Amino acid sequence: EESSAALLSVLPLPTSPEAIGEAQSENQQPVLYNCSWTGGTVVISAGATLTEAAIASLPADLDQLSYSDFALRSYTYAGDGLDQDIVCQLMNVPLLADAEVAPDVSVYDGCATLGLSKLTLPQPGEADRVNRHRLRQRLNDSPLGREALAAARELKVALQESNEVDVAVGDRTFTISRKDLETKVFLPYIQRINRQINALLSQTNLSAQGIKQVVCTGGSAALATIAKWLRQRFPNATIIQDTYSGEYSNSCSRVAYGLANLCHYPKVLDTDRHQYNDYFLLLELLRVLPDQPLPARGILHLLEQRGINT
Repeated sequence: EESSAALLSVLPLPTSPEAIGEAQSENQQPVLYNCSWTGGTVVISAGATLTEAAIASLPADLDQLSYSDFALRSYTYAGDGLDQDIVCQLMNVPLLADAEVAPDVSVYDGCATLGLSKLTLPQPGEADRVNRHRLRQRLNDSPLGREALAAARELKVALQESNEVDVAVGDRTFTISRKDLETKVFLPYIQRINRQINALLSQTNLSAQGIKQVVCTGGSAALATIAKWLRQRFPNATIIQDTYSGEYSNSCSRVAYGLANLCHYPKVLDTDRHQYNDYFLLLELLRVLPDQPLPARGILHLLEQRGINT
């Protein structure tokens, strides 16, 4: 999971953290493996389609860190869902209003066929896969819909620096405020993440006050609104939030650094799940299956003869 990998990105080599520090000094690379962390740690990872949350109690001896130390939750909502919610919650009303006022204007022909009023729109901040799939199809099938999604992506960035932004869709320009964006789109997302965190805290018998470290990574987790919420939610924690700007903005991702460090924390690997790729197993099945039907035990026996750990 990306959230587990993100945590490994800040941990030193269990055996020789000093050597890592020297190597980083010589190579002048971003210092990631430099945290002497123990105790309750929260990780939030959110990119385009998936938001993951993890809580781990880091042992004093990091050699003992294992997969069972992680409590994990995820749901299929992140940057793409935020873009959709910006279109639905902040752009849909003025676009449809203009389409009704000037139905013969060619630039709004696409808006008439967009037909968002005919769809069951997803609830802000929720995965709602079926409705989001239909909404994505409708927006991507329309030039105006694609233009609205592009404007939404730009809006997320622009309103981090400004209180209001003028958005142009078709030949219509309207103003969207940071307050509206935060209350109608970002707040439902943060509330959903908060419910995930609460469930994980309950599962691990930890309190928000007992969390010592937080790692927040991924483009959708870089929002200033999330940073503010994290400071309030975990008042005693050291918070690392990736913002993807500055000297190393184009360097390797935190998740990739964590995956590279996984070889030093082999117990974190969920061996049963990761020892075989799905396509590898499919290929082995195709190789061993005879022409006649076999019971499951017979199939497992054939796989075992090929050395597969069934």
